[in-house]
Amino acid sequence: MPPPAEGQPGPFSLGVPGTLSRLLAEAGFTDVCERVVPAPLWLPTASECVRFERESFGALHQMLGGLDQVEQAHAWDDIEQALKRFEAADGFTGPCELVIAAGRRDD
Repeated sequence: MPPPAEGQPGPFSLGVPGTLSRLLAEAGFTDVCERVVPAPLWLPTASECVRFERESFGALHQMLGGLDQVEQAHAWDDIEQALKRFEAADGFTGPCELVIAAGRRDD
């Protein structure tokens, strides 16, 4: 999923470039900096990634919450099939990035 439009809520809403640093500045932080850092996810297989996501990612469950059980099962199957493109002989490497921001507050 792409990040939501700026100002829109969502599980990846702080991933829109500049959003996190803007919020820190609005909260009174100075010398704010923001960086995007690659953080690939390494697992044995795409199936293991889906298992991890099903157990850990509440936001995915919320996104699928409007589907019935059969539709949810199909969605998880579709997710796994899409993730298989990141499998290689040495395992699964899922692309991931972290947005890291910092600032100073002199209170």
